[in-house]
Amino acid sequence: MEKVRKIKNALISVTDKEGILVVAKLLNEKDITLYATSGTHNFLQKQGINSKDVAELTGFSSILGGRVKTLNPIIFGGILARSENPEDRLEIIERRIVPFDLLIVSLYNFEGAIAQGVAEEEIIENIDIGGVALLRAGAKNFESVFCIPGIEFLEEAMPILERGESNLQERKRFAAYTFSSIAEYDEQIALYFISQTSNNLRYGENPHQKGCLIGNLNFYLKQKGGKALSYNNLLDLDNALHILKDWSQVEKSVVIIKHNNPCGAAADADGVQALQKAWATDPESAFGGVIATHHSVDKEFALVLENLFFEILAAPSFEEEALKVLAKKKNRTLLQICNYPQQKQQSRSIFAGKLVQEVDNCWGSTNFKVVTQKHPSEEEIADFFWAEVLIKYLRSNAIAIVRKKQLLGKGCGQTSRVEAVRQAIAQAQKNKFPLEGAILISDAFFPFPDSIALAYEAGIGCIVQPGGSIRDKEIIDYCDSYHIAMVFTGIRHFLH
Repeated sequence: MEKVRKIKNALISVTDKEGILVVAKLLNEKDITLYATSGTHNFLQKQGINSKDVAELTGFSSILGGRVKTLNPIIFGGILARSENPEDRLEIIERRIVPFDLLIVSLYNFEGAIAQGVAEEEIIENIDIGGVALLRAGAKNFESVFCIPGIEFLEEAMPILERGESNLQERKRFAAYTFSSIAEYDEQIALYFISQTSNNLRYGENPHQKGCLIGNLNFYLKQKGGKALSYNNLLDLDNALHILKDWSQVEKSVVIIKHNNPCGAAADADGVQALQKAWATDPESAFGGVIATHHSVDKEFALVLENLFFEILAAPSFEEEALKVLAKKKNRTLLQICNYPQQKQQSRSIFAGKLVQEVDNCWGSTNFKVVTQKHPSEEEIADFFWAEVLIKYLRSNAIAIVRKKQLLGKGCGQTSRVEAVRQAIAQAQKNKFPLEGAILISDAFFPFPDSIALAYEAGIGCIVQPGGSIRDKEIIDYCDSYHIAMVFTGIRHFLH
């Protein structure tokens, strides 16, 4: 059963006071006692809406020119008191603390102050302290408090306010809105301060876009020489570090990233061989790219790089002789990898806020199923384990062709899967790679047999895909008729 909590006492502190009028009138009509910070209280009184100044509770008016209004144990005791806790209930009675059931707070318009181009002193005064603390306290105590983090959420909250009570799921949902709003607000402030410091990037994705990094780059990478990293460099390095992390147990692997996609990759017991194979995948795309490896760079490896044009090299360590060779060209950026990323969640900005999801850490290679009469060879299975890392970091729709742990061809960022297959095969054939014994791996299922037919015509005898199409049987039958091995992984790896 939902824990329904009747709204008896509300605390209101808003910047946009016009936006609170309808709600405040409704709360008055329901005989809900309104408490408000001085500015909001004075506004409501002028509109004929009954409210009490929080100073009546605390015994203190706002101080320091309005910098401190609500930071008081009486206020926060009323927000953080747990309604189901007998000791909390007894204490607020003894201390004459009013328990709040509803909190409506909108924060100072920090972003607006920046947009208006006001002096820094005024910008700093628009960093909200008390409002953020109120919201954080209310959201933390969602078991007892219905917390609304700004007037933009009032429309969704109105049916709850009209009932005059909230249930647990509603309070928890608005707690999520609250913490998200606080995080976005703090990010705006961080961006402002970063823009005043050396953490600025040269520019964003394009020269007309400003860019900066919010985070601790030095924990992951230590620069050994070369130019400062750009926005696009960091995007490519993000992909490279994740790939290396996922390949942690695979020989000496090298990956080359261009425009956020692996354009070359290979693994070999010999690091130099791995580098040469990776570069051979697509020399045109590799030109000026980001090279990353999870083994130490020695002099021999560095001498091979002397004849290649690349922008960044990232590795766990560099031998002194290798650094001497690589340092001859000043524009090359050398990075020592100190730590690999370990995120459990990832987010991206959209028009309505942020999309958040778990990091894709599932692997079809751990529990795959052979669905055809022909089985893949041991070498093909080993390639599949290695190739699944690559396909996870190619933009969808994505196809990779791999043989002996070398990327032979890729199709990525296509709006049709069959076109991604054509692209991957064409690239492999352009470089005259033998496709007999190669595997073709897809980030999602094949909706029709046309892609399988293209792979067969190119000489590929093993296909790896998640499965899950309504035509799976038709595709399996096609493979059986042409003696093609097919593996279902059950795991899709879309990356948009």
